[in-house]
Amino acid sequence: MDIEKQLERDVSIDIPFALQSLRPRAQWVLRGEAFSGLEWLDQEQSQPGEQDVLDEIERLKLLKENLKYRRDRKDEYLTIEEQLDLLYWDGVNGTTTWADHITEVKANHPKPE
Repeated sequence: MDIEKQLERDVSIDIPFALQSLRPRAQWVLRGEAFSGLEWLDQEQSQPGEQDVLDEIERLKLLKENLKYRRDRKDEYLTIEEQLDLLYWDGVNGTTTWADHITEVKANHPKPE
């Protein structure tokens, strides 16, 4: 799964997540929660250094914060069924209820610059 898609969910950003981001599909084992418990098994990809992993954790935390608007918008949008109903009735009545809803959600949760 794409890292951004995972970050849209409420995931824990830790050493395993950073390793997955830095070296997708790499083989390794982490015993405990500290970097010192990392045993690198992969023969094709090189093991990242501890500072590389810590830097990736910080980068991912920042990215997760920047993607918060997506999570907030998802919580506020009506369901697809409700949006389709709004679109249908907007067409029948000549109204803009659906567009107004989308505009309001986007205004309440703007995309960061």
